[in-house]
Amino acid sequence: MLGCVLAAVLAPDQFGPGMRSDLIEVVVVADRSRREVEQALQSGNPSGDARVRIVDGPGRGPAWARQRGLESVTGDVVLFLDDDVVPSAGLLAGHCQAHATTTGRVVVGYMPVARECRERSITATIYSNDYEAECEMFASDPARILRGLWGGNVSLRRVDARRVPQVDESHRFRSREDEEFGFRCARAGLVGEFDPTLRADHWFDRRVAGFLRGAADQARAEQYLAERYPDLFVDATVEHRSALVRAIRVAARVRPLAYGMRRATESLARRYGDGTPTRSRIRAVVIARLFVQADAAHCG
Repeated sequence: MLGCVLAAVLAPDQFGPGMRSDLIEVVVVADRSRREVEQALQSGNPSGDARVRIVDGPGRGPAWARQRGLESVTGDVVLFLDDDVVPSAGLLAGHCQAHATTTGRVVVGYMPVARECRERSITATIYSNDYEAECEMFASDPARILRGLWGGNVSLRRVDARRVPQVDESHRFRSREDEEFGFRCARAGLVGEFDPTLRADHWFDRRVAGFLRGAADQARAEQYLAERYPDLFVDATVEHRSALVRAIRVAARVRPLAYGMRRATESLARRYGDGTPTRSRIRAVVIARLFVQADAAHCG
């Protein structure tokens, strides 16, 4: 999707009245294969727009890649976009306007999962349900914006972004780097703001095997987050409030019952979870994810 992201960023409809489009700079961090990144960018920037620069990333994950990009920019407002998040019209102008009169804000835009992804992918459907539930919490309790930060469509003033780096030296927050960054922003006195009009479509899609591995990483990182930020950490996932989750967490402490249940549910999810979403398939993957997370949290 990188070419589509770039084409959308450079489109004329991104710039509001009086906004000089020649002053923006687009930094693409090639965190893995620079050749593949260059090839992908050709479709979105065939004429070689001089506003676009590629910098090499350290190959240490998204937080370090974002930090490398931050260190390469000179503008007053920095917008972080993931490579599968395609901006809608006016996104750049909206983020810039949000920071026009003040500092100390972390502005989070809305990035719903693209309909095409939800229609064909079970993991995209589950991810979308999680995300929309979090957005409802943001609206009802703005303090949760930084305590449950979702990256991918986030802006700060550059002075604030440099004051609170994206990276953390502990290397223990894999799959939850965004949330850890939000905690540090909160401790630094920054204020989160969720603006649903700043929309970008998230082309999320992942096979079940990778989705479950990520779920295990998130469960392990959650423990570190709770230990490091006891004053800020909130277990805000809707699923974690259900009786089913509590039962699975209890069962995870009973070995080898938990091991057998995880293997069975994970095998079922891997077999039927990559395909057209149905209620039973979605439920199978959700339950498998719960067992994977409970097991990871219990065993580390």
